[in-house]
Amino acid sequence: MLKLTFRELENIINGNLLTDRFEVLFNAIPNSDYFEEECNPNDYLEDDGRELRHAAFKDHLTGITHSFNYVYHPEYGSLDRYSMMDKPNDIEIVSVSVLEEPKPKKKETEPELSPQQVRTKSMFSTLNAMKDRGELVKFDITKTSIPKTTIKADVKFYKDMVGGKIKASILDVRERLLPTVIDHKTEINTYWNFLQTKPKI
Repeated sequence: MLKLTFRELENIINGNLLTDRFEVLFNAIPNSDYFEEECNPNDYLEDDGRELRHAAFKDHLTGITHSFNYVYHPEYGSLDRYSMMDKPNDIEIVSVSVLEEPKPKKKETEPELSPQQVRTKSMFSTLNAMKDRGELVKFDITKTSIPKTTIKADVKFYKDMVGGKIKASILDVRERLLPTVIDHKTEINTYWNFLQTKPKI
């Protein structure tokens, strides 16, 4: 049984937990690229803005893949945006973290960050500071200041990535999207989730 705090679970599915132990496999409204059956994204969007999402991640320590359904509430504060639709049988939500803390490495043995990692880390720090100041808004195609040409290019990038036309790591994705969401004060997760629906712009 994997024991996680709700905050840890939220950070895992959004790729914000700074560890290589967990790998996000899927976190969005169901689509036909991930599920074998045909999926209509509109079936998972409520009139009040709620999104019925599916999340899956792999625990590399145990080799187990965990998955569950949840509701995303875009209008709520960050601590209340996620609620479980069903309780996973293999995940226990605890109030105090029991994840083993990584042993501190000696300073001389710590690997240096690559230039790309340095750039991404710096941009994430900027974005998190903006989030703390309440400057970020969720992505809305009808209200966003992000140019349509940029959105179309990012949609094509996502399609090419999942279609195998290009190879891109999570760092490549973040380095591509972070400058845009910073400039336009937009939540990166809501923009990324929009791109995953592969809309026609």
